[in-house]
Amino acid sequence: MTLFAGQNTPAGSLAGGIFALVGLGLLLLSGGITIYEQRFLDRAVETDGVVVRMAAVSGDDGETFAPVTRFMGPRGEVEVRSNTSSKPPEFTVGEAVRVVFDPQQPEGAEIETFWQLWSGAMIVGGIGAAFVIAAIGMAFAQRQQWARRAG
Repeated sequence: MTLFAGQNTPAGSLAGGIFALVGLGLLLLSGGITIYEQRFLDRAVETDGVVVRMAAVSGDDGETFAPVTRFMGPRGEVEVRSNTSSKPPEFTVGEAVRVVFDPQQPEGAEIETFWQLWSGAMIVGGIGAAFVIAAIGMAFAQRQQWARRAG
């Protein structure tokens, strides 16, 4: 029984190579997102904010909710919608939160939680890792088939 259909054919080898390249590309992208986020945090300042409402975000899986946060920036009050949404909502209206922002671009503020800051890198990295693991599995299964035929 083969682990992946077509793995002992040139097309199967090509599929494994494509999986490996896609996986490595996604892992590199995840690393880039991580570096970008860390550089943002290096120049960011912290302040207190409050969730003023939940913005509905429509997607393929239905509706999720992104927190809209209000805080005082260097030039006055700032209101920012998070790029991260969830269902059920991660926050409640009126909830006090810590906010990090670049003083030069307060409209790019983020709520200071692990998920809000690192979810992009984690999701992309997880998908990349799954592709690499699948490619390794394909290569391993192919080598076992070759060993059985040779032996």
